[in-house]
Amino acid sequence: MWALGVTLFAMIFRKLPFFHNNGQKLQTLIGKGSFVIPSFPEISKELRNLLKGMLEKDFEKRLTIEDI
Repeated sequence: MWALGVTLFAMIFRKLPFFHNNGQKLQTLIGKGSFVIPSFPEISKELRNLLKGMLEKDFEKRLTIEDI
């Protein structure tokens, strides 16, 4: 589900949710689940919640296909 969240994020915003030129820092961002959803007025609260749920770092809290 996490990979689908990354893909959906990339399709919508045309960039990856986790990015850094330094590989170690990139791993840290991914490990922390640290990302920012760009603030476009067209992006609904529901879509923001979907992305947050799909990219939740704790797999037990992450959305499942049934949740979606």
